Amino acid sequence: MGCTTGAKILNYDKVVIFKNKDFQVESHSDGLLLEHSHAFGVRGVNLHNLEMGGVSIGVNQYGLAAVNSNILSTTDTPYDLLTERIILESKTIADAIEICENEFQKSMKYQWCNMVIASPEELAAIELTSSDLSVDRSQDHLVRTNHHILLNTNEVIGNSKLNDSRIRYNYTKDLLKAALLNENDIISLLKSHNPEAPICRHGQSTMKNSSFTTVYSYIVTIQVDNLPNVVFDVIKGPPCKQNYTKLEISFPLSAKERKHLQLNYPV
Repeated sequence: MGCTTGAKILNYDKVVIFKNKDFQVESHSDGLLLEHSHAFGVRGVNLHNLEMGGVSIGVNQYGLAAVNSNILSTTDTPYDLLTERIILESKTIADAIEICENEFQKSMKYQWCNMVIASPEELAAIELTSSDLSVDRSQDHLVRTNHHILLNTNEVIGNSKLNDSRIRYNYTKDLLKAALLNENDIISLLKSHNPEAPICRHGQSTMKNSSFTTVYSYIVTIQVDNLPNVVFDVIKGPPCKQNYTKLEISFPLSAKERKHLQLNYPV
């Protein structure tokens, strides 16, 4: 998988978290986390066996959102299950970090990944391997692609995947550094076609014997005004070709609202 993820705090009460999900197949359709009134998410895919489960990107009633990206697929527990726990159980960034740290204290082993956790007050990136964990915190922006920034794992990943991931990481990070950023800038980023390593992909790749397509693109905007106001924008397929479907999410979700999300989600 070659995914680009990140988050940016736009002002004191508003944050955006995003992901372009890139697969080597074009026929993928998302499954949804709709069983709970206090959380909404997109199901993940275990790249070791292609089974769907856990959460790839999600948000809850406390204004906390999380997204992940693959580093290395192993036979260990899928990281999407850990992301789901964060969405279901966390109220704060500190809660999310504590869940991950507790799992490692219990010697739980997860597939290698990056997770970006976002709230309007703070951001965190959690880097995981089966035996190590590192945390990066920010009050402005964070980016993660398909390599670790803090953990020393680059030799395992391999040069071709690493080079592609680094280009996307640097390109995205340079954009998010801009002080006067808005949601339209995030959309432009996710639609961009850097020739060396595009963010929006159409089967092209700089990686040898590998070809990725953006199967979904997501932007979650959270603004806190007493209660979190959440907008979940999503496109099936490369985002440069169409407009985002806008899903307004009001927690707690009623059965009617969950049905509405299911019917209007692009599959």
